[in-house]
Amino acid sequence: MESIELDIEIAKLGHAFANPLRVRILELLTQREKSVDEIRKALSSPVTSVSSQLKILRQARLVDTRREGQRIYYRLAEEAVVSTLISLRNLAEARSLEAQSLVRDFLAETNDLELIDSDRLFSRMRADEVILIDVRPSAEFEAGHIPGAISLPLEELTDRIDQLPRGARVVAYCRDAYCVLAPSAVRALKRFGLATERLDIGFAEWMAEGGPVEHTAEHTTNATEGKAS
Repeated sequence: MESIELDIEIAKLGHAFANPLRVRILELLTQREKSVDEIRKALSSPVTSVSSQLKILRQARLVDTRREGQRIYYRLAEEAVVSTLISLRNLAEARSLEAQSLVRDFLAETNDLELIDSDRLFSRMRADEVILIDVRPSAEFEAGHIPGAISLPLEELTDRIDQLPRGARVVAYCRDAYCVLAPSAVRALKRFGLATERLDIGFAEWMAEGGPVEHTAEHTTNATEGKAS
């Protein structure tokens, strides 16, 4: 052999990704650690199915666990798992006709919404020209968010709209580039008369690109150097 035999280990990791439910679990865990019950509820899957898929992911060392009383929490083993998920999604978009069709449908449904990239976003944030809002559930925001963002979960948007200054320009983001929370928030804010754009990436892509992450006081800060510094 001209190189060490890593093919078997690569194939084992590939097998861990080769199940839609396991992929969906990993996607959920890109946002924050979750218990089996939280995962089950989020994915509307039987607890036995979720537990069996988590066992495979743990055997592949893609997830780690911690115990709190009687409850076990699962988290991604390292940030490289996020990058791998994004790379696999990009490959699917490039090679799968079905994936391309799904992306086209999403883009068609959101083509009326203005997009902004992260470079322009932070330039405008430094000039105090825009407000960045995170419309994910508050627990996900607390576990980690893009620096400078404020938490405004989609389900609280209507009740908390007065917290945004009248005439403000707003940028919304959510879990990933194809998450439906941000488009819904943009449309809602536009109905209230606010100039609103959607960030072209979500928190998963932000982490995959090595962007710095802020945490609330309840979580350990491990921000890294990145584009927003």
